[in-house]
Amino acid sequence: MFVDETFGGRPHRQNLLNPNLNHVGVYTCPHGDQRFTVLDYSGKIELKAAAQDEINVLLRKYHPKI
Repeated sequence: MFVDETFGGRPHRQNLLNPNLNHVGVYTCPHGDQRFTVLDYSGKIELKAAAQDEINVLLRKYHPKI
């Protein structure tokens, strides 16, 4: 994983090492002709129903049961 330590306003390293932040949320979204992936660190993550529905669709599409 690339940890950008040159920008003081982006405390990725502190977030990775913080024992209170033991969950990671990952989101990828389109932005113009590019895609961005965002990592959010949290002590607790609440999965919304719409997100679970999307996860289920992706699981069925890319990880079908054998």
